[in-house]
Amino acid sequence: MKTTHKHTLLLGLSVLLGALIWFLSPLLTGQREPWDAEPPYYYYLSALVAAGFLPACLSARRFWLWAVGAWIGQVAAFVFLIARSGNLWPVGLLFLCFYALLSLAGAALGAGVHLLFRRLFSRSTNVA
Repeated sequence: MKTTHKHTLLLGLSVLLGALIWFLSPLLTGQREPWDAEPPYYYYLSALVAAGFLPACLSARRFWLWAVGAWIGQVAAFVFLIARSGNLWPVGLLFLCFYALLSLAGAALGAGVHLLFRRLFSRSTNVA
């Protein structure tokens, strides 16, 4: 698979994961907004890390792009679900920007995992 196609698919995956965080929040937390979940249940924080981590495990190149994709998905879902119904949506968009840093941290961690496995498996195939 060409790198461009792979990156397009992974960007689509990260956008989808970001949007799913918002669309699944009412089902998983009972809250309309995922950041309103009760504290031992940190659905939103762990979902943000996972949205960056999973695509980066498949490609470490341009790992920051997976965090941007997750942010785009969240913004799209936020606008669809929340922005039409209240006047505090600009504050919500600001929160989305800060929370997106968790996706970036997840993507950096996933890129590290990808590179580690790539190094381990390339050594094992060279030995044989």
